[in-house]
Parts: sequence; C-alpha cells; structure tokens
Amino acid sequence: MSSRQQTRITILFFVTLFCISGCSRKNVTVLESRSTETGVVDTATADTETDYIDTSTSDTSTEDTSSDTGAIDRVSNLPYILGVDVSLIQQDETAGATYWDEGVQKDLFEIFVDHGFNFAKVWVLVDPSAPGGYAETFDEAFGDLSHVLAMATRIKAAGMGLMISFHCSDKGGDAETQVKPAGWEGHDLPTLEQDMYAHTYNSVEALLNNGTRPDIVQVGNEIALGIVLPEGSIDTPENFGALLSAAVQGIRDADFTIPVALHHPRGRDNGQMVSWLEVIMSQDVDFDIIGASTWAEAESGQYLANFSDLSSRYPTYPFLSLLHSYDDIEVVHDVMLQLPDNRGMGAFLYGPTRSTGTGNAVFDVSDAVYDASSGGFGGTFTTNSFIDLYPPIAERAGL
Repeated sequence: MSSRQQTRITILFFVTLFCISGCSRKNVTVLESRSTETGVVDTATADTETDYIDTSTSDTSTEDTSSDTGAIDRVSNLPYILGVDVSLIQQDETAGATYWDEGVQKDLFEIFVDHGFNFAKVWVLVDPSAPGGYAETFDEAFGDLSHVLAMATRIKAAGMGLMISFHCSDKGGDAETQVKPAGWEGHDLPTLEQDMYAHTYNSVEALLNNGTRPDIVQVGNEIALGIVLPEGSIDTPENFGALLSAAVQGIRDADFTIPVALHHPRGRDNGQMVSWLEVIMSQDVDFDIIGASTWAEAESGQYLANFSDLSSRYPTYPFLSLLHSYDDIEVVHDVMLQLPDNRGMGAFLYGPTRSTGTGNAVFDVSDAVYDASSGGFGGTFTTNSFIDLYPPIAERAGL
C-alpha cells in the first residue's frame, strides 16, 4: 500500500466517524447488502417475481440510507490515477491504426502501462445506432454495451483500472449538448427516472457478469446544464436531482461498492462549480467524487485556486480531472498532487492517440486516413515526447 493510500485511509476513517455522527453530505454512504439478482433489467418484458425489474412499475426513488449500521468508504483503496480516455480507440483500430513505441509496434495498452498509465476510461452510450446517434452512419454501433464490454476486457487484461462514463444519451454529452436518447422521447419524468435506473443497472450488471467490474463510474458527461434535456435541466433542480439519483441508484443496486463521480465541464471556474454543486447537494444526490474537465487555463493558477477552494468547502470529497488535454499534463497533475489530505485523485487524458490536428495526444500520427465507415483514423501512431512526462509523475505519486 502506498503512502498516499495509507494517508487517505486515515483521513477518511475520521471523516467516516464524523459523518456517522451527523454529516449530511452523502459521499460516505451507508453499507448495504448487494442485490443477489444477476439478471439484466429488461425494460420491455421484465417481471418483478423473477430476477428482473419491471421499470414501468418499480420505485427507483433514492431513500436516505444514513442509518447507524456502519459506513463504507469507496475511494481510499484506489491508487493515484494516471488515466487515459480510450473511447475512440476501437474506431481507429477498425480504420487500421497501429501503435509504435521506440521503433517497435506494440499493443496500445502495453504502451500505456510501460509509460506509467494505470487507468483507462470508456464511454457508454444508450443506443448509438439510433437516428441522430453517434454511430448512426457507421458500420458498427461504437459506444454500445457490447463494444464497451470488449474494451473493458482489454483494459482489465492489461492490469489497468476501469472507469465507465455514462453519457445517458445516444451521442456524446458535453458542456453544450445533453440530448435525450431517441428511445426515451415522449417519456414523462417518472419514466425517465426508470430509464436512467435501468440503463446504469443493466450496464454495471453486464460488466460484472463479464468479469470486468468498474473501479469508478461517472454519471453524465460535463453536465453543467443538466442531463437528459429538457426534463433534467439544472433550472429545474428537483428533476435534475431525481434523474441523477435514479442513475446512481442503479449503480448502487448492482454493486454498492463502486464509487460514483459527477462531472462539471469547467474546472477553472470556481463560481460555476460551486453553484452547480450546491444545486446537486440540495437534492441529496448520493455521489463520491467531484469531477471536472480541466482544459486550458485562461490564466495561470486557476485550477489550483478552484480546487483548493472546493477542497475547503467540501472537506469530505476527493477530486478528479475527468478530461484534460496533452498540453495540461504537468499542471493538472501538479494541482491534484497538491490538494490536502491526498484528495486529488488524478486525471484522465482525453484522446491520447489522436494527433494535435485531430485531438489531444501523446502520439504523433503519420499517413492518417479518415475512415467514414468507422469514424476512425487509420495510420501509424508513434509515441511523442508528451508521453515521457508520465513516468516522473508516477514516481512523484508513489506508483
């Protein structure tokens, strides 16, 4: 066990004692027995008398579980995270991408591990092949559960931690776009809560049955405006909170030990993040990790100022950069490693293989060719100097 983990366990032990005696923040959640059901939720034919849950009639409301039966900490066993978002890798490999390090062609995950990366993140879309979905025009439904299961298997086989990002949409959510899945159109709020619950529960159960338990799960991607709009707009806090809580409850019911992160798009904007967090906390949403995108600072020191303030305001929560670019590698990890009580959990690099012209990369690509049938870029991807920044960060973090 590293010194960071030992320190985090000590701090969170005392936080847990504090929370048992009356803390209202719900990032430390009461221990419950995991559901013994292993069936996947069938939203069309489920029967509550079997291993399935009928989402048209089931109550997915989140009850306050803060009793005195004991508390569980979900994050102290995790290492400091040097993460990569690999959501687009299958498309590039389908298009013919190959990966090279020091003149040798290797499996991409071998290269990541060799340079100190220890976590990989992959998105889950509801129905990417639906009209208007991310993969509507592709030959494969990239981003659907079957593709996620295949990628999760590779991540775990490489010895890396697995983070799952639920976008709760048929296409990628971002700071300005949170599109309701086509199959959920016309659903009222209670039905959308059931949709959210079924989506997260089904997916986590499938991952567990696949032998690829997620180490962290993220609900929503850059959800400053809300989620599953328009019903889940942040301008209607009760709706926003109800949809988030339904999604979290699906995860808890599948495996109550998996930590849940929520994601704001502007890690440099303290005012926006505080306002957003206060809305979420006013609705008693049960989550474990405050996450943010940390794209380029408008001025030096914004990340440190924001996260330092947040760590003082919310002293029982850890923090995680969920998306950052190749030119912020050192500054983002420097901020995370400076946070008090080892509450900076690390960071995920977005688009690690895409060259500067097509993303945010620790690889350069030659002879790149876009393949319209997969939405990927083929070509020869070769590690560049940015990837060499990671071993010193790993050493500093005690990995």
